[in-house]
Amino acid sequence: MKKNTHKAGKIASVIAALAIMATQYSFTLCAVDSEIAVSDSNQENYHSNTESTYLDYYNNHISDDRIYERYDLQKSGSVSMPKSDLVSEIDGIPSIHINEQNNYVEYSFNINSAGMYAMTPQYYQLGYTGKDIAVSLTVDGSLPFSEAISLSLPRIWEDSSDESGNTIIKDESGDDLRPIQIEKPMWTAYSFRDVYGLYSEPYLIYLSEGQHNLRLSYVDGEFAIGGFVIGLEDEAVSYKEYIKQYDSEFTKGEYVCQQAEETAYKNSSLLYPTYDRGNAATVPNDPVYIRLNTIGQTNWQNSGEMITWLPDIKTAGLYKITIKARQSYNYGMISYRTLRVNGNIPFKEAENIEFEYSLNWKNVTLKSNDKDLYIYLEPGDEISLECVAGKTSTSVRRLQENINYLSDVYREILIITGSSPDSNRDYNLSGQIPDLEERLLKIHKNLILISNELQKIYKSSDSQISTILEVADMVYSIADRTDTIPVRLSTLQSNIESLGNLIMSLQQQPLELDYIAFSSKDVKIPSANTSFFKSLVFGIKKLLNSYITDYSGVEGTDKALNVWVSTGRDQAQILEQMISDDFIRNYKTNVTLSIVDTSTTLIKATLAGKGPDIALMIPQESVVNLAMRGALLELSDYDFSELEKETTKAAWTPLYYNGGLYALPETEVFDVLFYRTDIFEEIGLEVPQTWDDFYNAIKVLQTNSLEVGLQEVNAANAGVSAGIGIFNKLLFQSGGTYYSEDLSKALFNTETAYKAFTKWTEFYTVYGLDRDFNFFNRFRSGVMPMGITSYAQYGQLMYAAPEIRGLWSMAPVPGTLREDGSIDRTQSSGVTGCMILNQAKKRDLSDEAVNFISWWTSGDVQSRYAEEVEATMGMTARYTPANMSALKSIKWTKSEFAVIEAGRQELYNVAEIPGNYLIVRSLTSAFRDAISGVNEPWRSLMLYNNVINNEITRKREEFGLGGGNSEIK
Repeated sequence: MKKNTHKAGKIASVIAALAIMATQYSFTLCAVDSEIAVSDSNQENYHSNTESTYLDYYNNHISDDRIYERYDLQKSGSVSMPKSDLVSEIDGIPSIHINEQNNYVEYSFNINSAGMYAMTPQYYQLGYTGKDIAVSLTVDGSLPFSEAISLSLPRIWEDSSDESGNTIIKDESGDDLRPIQIEKPMWTAYSFRDVYGLYSEPYLIYLSEGQHNLRLSYVDGEFAIGGFVIGLEDEAVSYKEYIKQYDSEFTKGEYVCQQAEETAYKNSSLLYPTYDRGNAATVPNDPVYIRLNTIGQTNWQNSGEMITWLPDIKTAGLYKITIKARQSYNYGMISYRTLRVNGNIPFKEAENIEFEYSLNWKNVTLKSNDKDLYIYLEPGDEISLECVAGKTSTSVRRLQENINYLSDVYREILIITGSSPDSNRDYNLSGQIPDLEERLLKIHKNLILISNELQKIYKSSDSQISTILEVADMVYSIADRTDTIPVRLSTLQSNIESLGNLIMSLQQQPLELDYIAFSSKDVKIPSANTSFFKSLVFGIKKLLNSYITDYSGVEGTDKALNVWVSTGRDQAQILEQMISDDFIRNYKTNVTLSIVDTSTTLIKATLAGKGPDIALMIPQESVVNLAMRGALLELSDYDFSELEKETTKAAWTPLYYNGGLYALPETEVFDVLFYRTDIFEEIGLEVPQTWDDFYNAIKVLQTNSLEVGLQEVNAANAGVSAGIGIFNKLLFQSGGTYYSEDLSKALFNTETAYKAFTKWTEFYTVYGLDRDFNFFNRFRSGVMPMGITSYAQYGQLMYAAPEIRGLWSMAPVPGTLREDGSIDRTQSSGVTGCMILNQAKKRDLSDEAVNFISWWTSGDVQSRYAEEVEATMGMTARYTPANMSALKSIKWTKSEFAVIEAGRQELYNVAEIPGNYLIVRSLTSAFRDAISGVNEPWRSLMLYNNVINNEITRKREEFGLGGGNSEIK
């Protein structure tokens, strides 16, 4: 098989001067207008029982002076590092290389003025990892706040171009191809900041007067540091002061239209050109072909993300700036952007440009009191728009605080009442929690203040904002009648969740741009929308051409790979785009992608001769069912050595049948232990390392009326237990396995299997754990502060439960102590694979099909797919690739990835065999018979072991495998 590597071409040399970008902040303490700010004097505050997050740190230092004087520590302080030889010049700037060997740089310096300082490293990205650089920051030997353990420095990206310098080229069908995003190494200044929109300033660190040591340490991603500036940038002047410098330099007759999709660079690889085909007013557009004519959408919504353009300004002078934009993604909300010229905010009015919600395109011109504002531009000037928290940051931060306060109250009540309170019992909550009413009334007052402020900002009482008032009313009601709390506990929990969902909407700042116009006073700006007649003509042309356009793709061939995928529509659209602009472009092979529920349809269609050439995202147990029927292309003769290096051995085991390979691993998931760090700290509980520790943790949590999650009931398939993974851990860690070496019989009748099975049942018979529950909801509420489940749960918790960010963590699953003192954490994993059906061979497309699955499972492609799925659908859809390089490219913190990497090292899977469907069903039946008292665990397992072996023997005889186990005891 021919190997095809897809590597971006060499990036051209970048400018020698230091490019200061994205972080030259000029914010005051509150970027919210004083009359609508949630002032600290009005806000009721008290300590929240959480770890020392930046929110706590910020509140502790909120009255300290902000220091605007700036110091470059690399020039004014003494510098130390492990290896002094890693110092060189990059583009004429002396720099220190930071990597795994030279893993920190430390500055010793003296401060004359005590106060709050911003931290702005000036760095140059090295290597081509595709992932943001991560560093930790300590001051005088300790972390100032918990977030400082992993801070991000974004990489800079640009669009790829062809030999003629064109970034957007067309495919064989005439559609625009999305340019590949390639790294653009350049000197960058970036202030560390919160990405969730809680602060209008960057992270600020308090420094007392005197000597200090500041250490910047490597976490992930190699880079060079050319300076480290502390202190905030000077506040931007008012427009009135700004225009005094240029009031006689207005241009005449100038109009420059900068297409938004034609960027100079950006600090996120997701800020690639997009398109709008439904509107005749977008520029450029075409009723037939796809034209990449916009940028942004939901890919541009996180604080700190910035796009930079180099407009074709010919004449120096004052220009009016008009941005054709659409914010149709976040209902009722406002998205904010900061305008920068050569990295600087020209005047204060450019700090928070508002883009209100609208289904239609709008021209947004910089104005103040309905008067146009002008900016002085010269040829070569760079224009940037940065996503910022805007005027809502203070209110959103206060809302997050009060969610934390309310969650604290909820957990304290929960410890007293349990998750299912007795409605007839008087728990005397006021007596057991003396300040209960006072705390609830404080929260009520705060929520009313926050709601009022947000209504003033958005100029409406939108239904999303009204959620805050509804919760405030409920909090007041239970404060007035605390005796009703037990029967309203679930309502209180759902209200906390509602506020958490609102936080997500408030933090997101999506925006789509068509173009940016730079014009003189005397030039009229075109309308953002076109006439009804032009729109009608555009729509008719689009409809008519849909009947006559040839969508076959590559010319010169009428064959196309027929690919079926079992996934959602959003994921399929991303894959289809990747196939179009990458696979078809490079392999010159057409592909037809279809969304099909492959779990039931694939076997039927294949046996009927109507199956696809390739099937993606197939569960591991389905591979053997098709392979033993001779429906799949055997892949052992092809070279997949590169993929084998990037995947676990366990991921391949279920994809073999009778010595032959029939699929390539796509995704792989396994379990981790999730736990609430705040609750563990409150009750003094350590993270369990062994099963004995785990049993002890169950007792401690249950003593505090809290629960532990080991899911048994499988909502997707009631006949198969979701807890078989727990049995596997106990079995494999004891040295047991499923089958004999020749796979001819099951070995569940051994002493090792009996002991593992009994321990599994005791979680429910002895410890009384629930078999069926919603882990996400219970973990989020604090009812269930510990549970073992798939690490894929991480995405949902991070995305859909913002109110507990920073209050939970992952750890490796408990294990069994070995004789040498180490812990055996062996567990099984769940795998999906992609496979080629014999249909491809019949159509003489075997090699093309192998090229496709090799392309699809490669690290670069899996990385891009993972990134785009998460950008489109959020963290809740975070992809779990089997490919290690792709998994590593996902934005894990160092500690999170360490847990996942540790789990990957101890995976063990058994082979899938004919009759596999009965294995898991029989284990489930044996388990349920045991916990319901039908049989003792050992007897239940023995009986079903016989059932399993009878089916294995029957299947082996049916498919001529021989070696059947006819003598079953």
